[in-house]
Amino acid sequence: DYSLLHIFKFASSTDLYHLSLTCKRFEGLVKEKKLWQYIDTRQDPNTKAKVNYCIDRINERTKELLICSDKRDLQILPDDLFTSRAYTNLTVLALENQLIRGDLAKLSEYPKGLVELSLRKSFVHSHSTFFKLSYLHMDNLKVLILDECGWVETYMLVPMSKYPKLEVLSLYKCKKLSDNDIAYLSLAGCFGFKQLRVLDIRFTVLSKETQ
Repeated sequence: DYSLLHIFKFASSTDLYHLSLTCKRFEGLVKEKKLWQYIDTRQDPNTKAKVNYCIDRINERTKELLICSDKRDLQILPDDLFTSRAYTNLTVLALENQLIRGDLAKLSEYPKGLVELSLRKSFVHSHSTFFKLSYLHMDNLKVLILDECGWVETYMLVPMSKYPKLEVLSLYKCKKLSDNDIAYLSLAGCFGFKQLRVLDIRFTVLSKETQ
């Protein structure tokens, strides 16, 4: 078992899931907590069965949780995931290409220790509610990735600028950013983004305005 567990350390979260389906011995070994410090489920297949299995393996050792869906209109993350359990050591979270119900699970209810958050290609329903006052809770957040999120609008830069430690904000291919609201960018720059080092607005209208 010791030798097998050492080999399993090099397997991806998807590989561990598949191993758990092979036999009772592997099913038991794969549940070892130290194998689930870094959970990356973004490798195909992104089925609910696999995602739920990996979510159930989250424990006090888990530092990273990366989840992706096959379709943007599918909700694969339980609304009460972060409200029903505490993830004190979780620092990196990726919820990509999926539906997120912002009215049912607000960002202020997510783990307080998050340093990096990626919502790449995801659709956040009720996004204003989702982000509301989250800067008061997410005081460790340094990286926020919203690449290819068509719902991100320029006015949202103002509340995003209030994250006290934010160093990287990626808005790559956020098509709804508009030069008609360029004043919001100026306002955000005046009152926030004190630690910002990288602002990725490539392939947006704002990229021309800020050159």
